Amino acid sequence: MRFAVGEFESRVLGSKTIVPGTSDAPIFWSAVSAALAKQCLAPGSSTFSAATAGKDDQIQALTLCAMQKALGADLAMLQKRDFFTILPAAAQDITAKSTQLQEILERIIWKGDFLTTIHVPGSVLVQVMQQSKKYKADDASALSLSDEQGRELVALGMKYDSDRGEYLNQWCAARWQAALRRRNQRLHRRR
Repeated sequence: MRFAVGEFESRVLGSKTIVPGTSDAPIFWSAVSAALAKQCLAPGSSTFSAATAGKDDQIQALTLCAMQKALGADLAMLQKRDFFTILPAAAQDITAKSTQLQEILERIIWKGDFLTTIHVPGSVLVQVMQQSKKYKADDASALSLSDEQGRELVALGMKYDSDRGEYLNQWCAARWQAALRRRNQRLHRRR
């Protein structure tokens, strides 16, 4: 028997041909935006806006938020290449009665590994984030010889303060800012 490779795969291995094109899945992306706004963003958050953020940013933030909440961690990180938001044309959108949600998530988030907490000193986090910046620059460079892309990290729980030139724990920074506001309000009332 003679088969072309494609025929062999479809007849013998039972594989399916993926039709080129993309699926918008608007109900799924609306659900991601709503979940992000409801479960992960503080009211009036100025650091991130679910309404104006792109699909990549929204699913990354929601995934990292879920990881952070599941473990009670200060910080959650993944590489950008762990997300693939272009859905094939055959991908169906979610409905109230469908089971498509898990399939869409598995198509987008390519890490089916495990979730764990590790204790890391701040000096190591700074080194990791500096290396991430190098990866980002390497990805953007037209002269890059690297055969890997998307190694830059996406993180939730820390941000770079360019005024100070250092990384800040977002939770601690938010608490510190709230404490300063309360103190300033008390001082203003005394006057």
